[in-house]
Amino acid sequence: MGDREGVRPTHERHRRPAALLALLGAGGRRGGVAAAVLFAGGAAMLAWSGVIHLHLWASGYRNIAGATGPLFLMQGIVAIALALTALVTRRVWAALLGAGFALSTIGGFLISVNWGLFGFQDSLTAGYGELSIWVEGTAAALFGAAAVVTVWHVGSPGGRTERTDRPDPAGRDEPDAPLGSTTERAIGAERG
Repeated sequence: MGDREGVRPTHERHRRPAALLALLGAGGRRGGVAAAVLFAGGAAMLAWSGVIHLHLWASGYRNIAGATGPLFLMQGIVAIALALTALVTRRVWAALLGAGFALSTIGGFLISVNWGLFGFQDSLTAGYGELSIWVEGTAAALFGAAAVVTVWHVGSPGGRTERTDRPDPAGRDEPDAPLGSTTERAIGAERG
């Protein structure tokens, strides 16, 4: 039973998920002014998409047979809830959820226009069709930018730092030394 080549110790295998979780949780109030503005813009666009869908549902789409009517109602409610969540938390995971939701809404609309969806075929010239694509595309772009800026800001030297009484994860015996952000430590641990 000799050394197994290519098999990393258990503690090394857990560093990647820790780095990913640290990146997804990055942000909050310490994400910077640019990130806050991008989150606010993305949230405003996603909420606008929700209002468009709620308006369409109330003005007749609720009477479409099958799943389409309830999906318009659900899209409106979820879009507004995600917008509020992203605005309040300002975390990378919320930005990614907002961007993904906006892009999936565009995808569902384009599928409905080109091939039909749940027995209903929509049109680009239908009420708010083109506006909806623009609003949702802008929401996705703003949320994507918010995620990038947040990760960049939190991982930068001017970003969040904290002191700890625990030893440095890189193995240096410097308790009470500033270790940088959670993201930096997790990424540094992965590289080290």
